[in-house]
Amino acid sequence: MTASGYDQAYVSTADNGWLTDMVLSADGNTVYAAAPQIGWIVRFSATTPGGRTNNVADVSSYAVESLAISPDGTKLYLAGSDRILRLNTDGTGLTTLATIPNSGSSVKSIAISADGATLYAGGTAAVWSIDIASAVVTKLSYIPSNIAKVSVLPDGRLLVLDIGSGTAQNLYVLDANLANPTKIADGTTGSSSLGSVFTDARGNIFLASADASAAGVSGFIELQSTVPAAPTSVTATGSGSTGGPVTVSWTAPTDTGGSALTGSTVTASTGDATCTAGPSATSCTIGVAQGLSFGASVSYRVTATNADGTSVPSAWSSPLVEYNNPQAPPVYSAALHNTRQVYMTWGSPGGGSPASTGYVLRDPITGAYDVTWYTACWCPAVFGPFPAGHTYNFDFYATTAYGNSPATTVGPFNFAGAPTAPTGATAVPGDRSATVSWTPYPGVYPAITSYAVTASPGGATCSYTVVDEGTNSCVVTGLETGSTYTFSIVPTSSYSDGAAATTDAVEIAQTVPAAPTNVTGIAHDGYVDVYWDASDYDGGLAITGYWAQAYTSEGVLIDGAVCSTTGTACGITGLTNGVDYKFSVRATNDLGYSDYATLSSTYAPIPNVVPDAPTAVSAVVAADTSVVPSRGTAVVSWTAPVFDGGIPITGYWAQAYTSAGVLIDGAVCSTTALSCTISGIAQATAYKFSVRATNDVGYSEYAGLSSSVTTPGFTNAKSALVLRDVEATVSIATTGLPVGARKLKRSGAIPGGMTFVDNGDGTARISGSPTTSGKVTLTITGGDAPNQITQRLTLYVADSPSISLTGLIATRGKSTKIRITTSAGGYRSALEVTGLPSWATFTDKGNGTGEIVGVPDTAGTTSISVTALGYPVALGTVDATIVVNSAPSFTSGASTTMARGVLASFVIRTSGGYPTPSVLTVFSGSLQRGLIFVDNGDGTATISGTPTQLGRRTIKVRATAGSLYSQQAIRVIVE
Repeated sequence: MTASGYDQAYVSTADNGWLTDMVLSADGNTVYAAAPQIGWIVRFSATTPGGRTNNVADVSSYAVESLAISPDGTKLYLAGSDRILRLNTDGTGLTTLATIPNSGSSVKSIAISADGATLYAGGTAAVWSIDIASAVVTKLSYIPSNIAKVSVLPDGRLLVLDIGSGTAQNLYVLDANLANPTKIADGTTGSSSLGSVFTDARGNIFLASADASAAGVSGFIELQSTVPAAPTSVTATGSGSTGGPVTVSWTAPTDTGGSALTGSTVTASTGDATCTAGPSATSCTIGVAQGLSFGASVSYRVTATNADGTSVPSAWSSPLVEYNNPQAPPVYSAALHNTRQVYMTWGSPGGGSPASTGYVLRDPITGAYDVTWYTACWCPAVFGPFPAGHTYNFDFYATTAYGNSPATTVGPFNFAGAPTAPTGATAVPGDRSATVSWTPYPGVYPAITSYAVTASPGGATCSYTVVDEGTNSCVVTGLETGSTYTFSIVPTSSYSDGAAATTDAVEIAQTVPAAPTNVTGIAHDGYVDVYWDASDYDGGLAITGYWAQAYTSEGVLIDGAVCSTTGTACGITGLTNGVDYKFSVRATNDLGYSDYATLSSTYAPIPNVVPDAPTAVSAVVAADTSVVPSRGTAVVSWTAPVFDGGIPITGYWAQAYTSAGVLIDGAVCSTTALSCTISGIAQATAYKFSVRATNDVGYSEYAGLSSSVTTPGFTNAKSALVLRDVEATVSIATTGLPVGARKLKRSGAIPGGMTFVDNGDGTARISGSPTTSGKVTLTITGGDAPNQITQRLTLYVADSPSISLTGLIATRGKSTKIRITTSAGGYRSALEVTGLPSWATFTDKGNGTGEIVGVPDTAGTTSISVTALGYPVALGTVDATIVVNSAPSFTSGASTTMARGVLASFVIRTSGGYPTPSVLTVFSGSLQRGLIFVDNGDGTATISGTPTQLGRRTIKVRATAGSLYSQQAIRVIVE
């Protein structure tokens, strides 16, 4: 490669002082330049020389010396001091992408790959690559002086400008592997100092002067390509079967002449055989169709071609002779012989020249074989013995002086034995572990069932059970960092253990820690507390600290938004309320930093607010024995809120509720801890509880209600009434007493004739037939402190009262009042009436009397019961009957017509009379001759007979029910 063609052009820089570097946009219309004298990145038209510049971004905080632009034209990359910066071409989003280690005073130049994925940086005596996605920095090559500029050539190689001490300039090219720098041009510039270089798509090199007196001189050098070097290491191999072919292979030239290879061509020494290959191929095949000859000694050579021409030919390959070999021999029979031999018969193979000289039975896997020099025969031949421990599928072929026939497969034959050691044993060190892998030896018989791996030294093990499509590996854990290990791999079959394979030695190296995990945050007013789980591996050295970093919600690192600690939490301040941030953390030990942890979810700082509600509210209840009867207490506990509102919580307020969730006014307690006691609540009562937190802003919402709990206490009434000389039982019951502390006892006298019995299960009874009326009060105590409960129980012994009723007979439709009176009976009675008719209403006067009033709407009788109560005991009961009388009503017609001399009858009907049946009589008038009036005894009467007298007669009929009656005139007509 040579350099030639140097021209000049001028660009005005009057507005910006000198320019340290410039880049051209992808469309060729805009130039971006670094102007460190004014501290700005500027842009100007590439199509209008001398045009005025425009400022893009203020970079006065960085000594920017070089620029690169992304292929899509949206990003600028800036080199300043030891930093690589990233900037949107619209002037926004200036951030640090990477820091170059050991770069001396500054990075002088950067360039970007054609795909936009990699940056290249040149500094003092070195070139680095920077992966843009991960920001990983890698040192590529050493240049012996002072690198001023790096640029990417069209074929992906790197062009490096070395300005030495400032007077001598050298151009280097790094090869396709970005290594092996080669000088392509040198010279001096006199008083000028070249400060920049870049290339276009045609391979022209553009130069910019950093000499102020040169007024921005620039120019270009055109790089001229040449033909490639010759290929090397040419070999030829034949198939040994009729018809060829021959495969020719080579190594491509490393010097491609400055442009990509377009193909390669193979030529035979006989001149009549050839083949071609594509740009990346390193072999091709010559067969009969390509001019292959048999029986001749032939050599081959190769040339390489690029856009500029064809290389000189390579050296000739070693000569190769191709022959037509015989066909595969036919096998007529094959069987096991003794323990490890094969008994066979076969026939002569067809074709081939020269003739077969012998026959071989060979295992293609183990390489075991046996040879016989017999010609074809029908008699048996025995091959072997072969090694035990394998399943054999033999290749059986004929041999000639120049090659072998194709093989006939013979088998399978199973020769049992110990398994053969695996091959390809490797160990890959890991985190205090090593992954040991191997390749099973094929055809082992009996089949291998498992492998045992043992580390040396130390004896740590792992095992692997053979499965279909398995990994053939296992992981040995518990290894020491800084130690070197080998690993033995022993196969096992149903026959026995086999020979061991051993890996090369590997070192379990100390390294940087593993990345922390589970990064979370809690947002506050202007800052976020970042939390994480410690690295699960310290790299073999103690972790010395953690470094937390803030990012935008899109994952862009925010320069300076950091905090550090030796713990697992720290706060990053200076954040903006309402803006979403993500966070990551890395760990460090004496060897360096870990990778950053996976980014957290987004968190947005917020102004201070009230806390979240507490959670997990629960309560433990007990008896309050400081009062009689006892009351209840509840120790309420909870979990602090997840979010304190951004400022410390100053206290908690616990509140009692009924089991139905109704707040109980005044049943509260407060504290700064996570539990407090609510006193003075009722015994034997179910409660639920809630809590709210407070800070300087205010109260949180109440937490969800706790589960219902019941305070210890008595569930029976505080008084009871029994009748003198009547057998009775007063039951006493409790709830909430712990098992083992449910005994009850009394203090105070009980009525004569009664006894107190503790049932031992939190219940008791007072039973018997009291002999004296009156009132007694006693105290019942249950349980033990702190759940001891008390109750004052009053027993009333009363005499049975007498009950009387007046006014039990009523008339339908008329207002009625029935009076009830009782005797005192030693206890003022309450009255209860059951069985009342629907028209009646009962009123208890509260003084042992009462009355039933109403207007009966139905005649008849109603049975009622009247009870004098001394709750919950009935002192006495009397049954009574309410009688409602009613006059009957006539329901039949008021006249009837009969024929003289003809038998006839007419029924007079009534209803509604009570008592029943109604009695019907004639109290005025008479009937015609031949007719009679008869009361039927069921509330009806009949006029019947054979009338003999014509005319009209009227009689008056009366219907009587008890003391009530009604009457009706009835006309009888005989015609």
